[in-house]
Amino acid sequence: MKKIIGIIILILLISPQINASHLDYSDIGDSRFNCSIKISGEVQFTSQTINFKVADKSIIPYCTLKFDYSSDIIVEIDGDKIDFASGGNIILLGFFGTYNVNDIDEIKTNINLDGKTLFVKINAIQEIDVDDSFISIVQSLDNITHPLDKSPLELIDEDFKCLEYLSDCKIVGLGEATHGTKEFFQLKHRIFRYLVENYGYKIFAFECDMGESYYIDNYVITGEGDIDDIMINKMIFWTWCTDEVKNLLIWMKEYNEDKADEDKIHFIGVDCQYLSYQSDVIIDYFNRSNVSISSDCLNFLNEIKQVDWNILDYFSNINLSKKEEIDQNVDKLITSMEKLKDEFISTSSEFEYQFIKRMALNIKQVNDHYYSMINENIMKRDFYMAQNTLWLNNLLNNNNKIALWAHNGHVRNSGPYSGFGSLGFHLKDELNESYQIINFAFSFGSFTAYELKFNQYILGICHISKHPIFGSMNYVFHYAEDDNFILRKMDFIDNSSFDQWISNPQKFLDIGALFIGDSHFHYFDIEFKEQFDILIYWDETLASELLNPQINFHIHANH
Repeated sequence: MKKIIGIIILILLISPQINASHLDYSDIGDSRFNCSIKISGEVQFTSQTINFKVADKSIIPYCTLKFDYSSDIIVEIDGDKIDFASGGNIILLGFFGTYNVNDIDEIKTNINLDGKTLFVKINAIQEIDVDDSFISIVQSLDNITHPLDKSPLELIDEDFKCLEYLSDCKIVGLGEATHGTKEFFQLKHRIFRYLVENYGYKIFAFECDMGESYYIDNYVITGEGDIDDIMINKMIFWTWCTDEVKNLLIWMKEYNEDKADEDKIHFIGVDCQYLSYQSDVIIDYFNRSNVSISSDCLNFLNEIKQVDWNILDYFSNINLSKKEEIDQNVDKLITSMEKLKDEFISTSSEFEYQFIKRMALNIKQVNDHYYSMINENIMKRDFYMAQNTLWLNNLLNNNNKIALWAHNGHVRNSGPYSGFGSLGFHLKDELNESYQIINFAFSFGSFTAYELKFNQYILGICHISKHPIFGSMNYVFHYAEDDNFILRKMDFIDNSSFDQWISNPQKFLDIGALFIGDSHFHYFDIEFKEQFDILIYWDETLASELLNPQINFHIHANH
């Protein structure tokens, strides 16, 4: 059994051989609470006593201690002692207000801090060894995993040696089991860096609006502008407006600083859900190029500009004739650009010209996506994301190698359904083994999401302490010898216990931007061998860090 004590916020990892270890943590805290955070204490293995001394006017936003050894444990928090046996999870949640509790085996105590209440929730859930029927499965899994024994950004190239075969791929899909997990984002940053520096990958294609990505790519290429301002004011979804993605973009910008234009790496959005910036970018491009735009095209772009955030209402109220009119106007715009290609390129570049022209086509994609979804119940979003990614692959005939950032459900090979499959389904169909799929998984910890509370979804940090569903992929992965690892399909040993088990559909934890509060409702039957090529498992995670948590971001509509 694992010998681990995990602390979600403090990240205290202590060797079982040490008799005592100290922790001391402070922060300015969440401005909504008007307080500071100061936590100090001592973890004693000899007496199995955990003693937290919480400073006055403090708040603990979230802290978890997980015990996996069999011994009575006494928890002492400011003099209040709570006993429970045989391990379990201690979760400290600091907030003001009520908290609905569904777990049965739990004890609660309240601590008064300067007239405010700190709620302490104790989940007395016993951690047990893997069931006998799964021992051979876990053991055969242990024979083929590639351990990741450092924090994501500290991993070195040698840790990714098992991914060197990706050097020959055209596109690598990098998924995520939630839209708000720090380790997933940092791992994708580190893997992209590995692919760029070693195998010449050129573009990070993102599950984000193509219009917004124009401003971000300009920062990555030129270094112009303030990255915080660009991300906070241009990014549509909260999912990518995080410190982790910011660090990725800064690295991309720094990588490009001494490179020739043809050697620079790019950030390009491939989604088709919004029309927020396409018109502005296209009109500005005409103006900068000193090329006159026809009144018909200008009027059309100004009309599209007005759609803005009311896009669903807009497309819910158009008929087929209006849909076809939009398509025709896009065709006219693209034809105008093609006639003036030389003039555009002379004042910009071939790359920018092709990018802007694709952005015009993206208007047509958004139009068809919403019309088909609303009127025909056909989902074309993934199809168009795949087409845009393939377009990037062949942009300027450079045969660009692409890393693709999207949710697990998009990058994996699933479908077809409603006439269309996932993004990954279309890429596999087109590229076969030249498209490789990396899905990400976890079992415990925190992540950012819209959580269902009091009959509404509220953006914040969500937590999972509930044990994985018995017999699920996460259940087996949790009991592997390594907490965090890479698992490749090519390493499966024919007819081994793990191979026989994973050859059948198994339940898998996948959460998008919405979390209903119980992790077991987010398990789905997945066929590993059909849908993944590689899986990266991180047993216990932290939430992504939003750059501006106060912004009322749009909910990611399709997750």
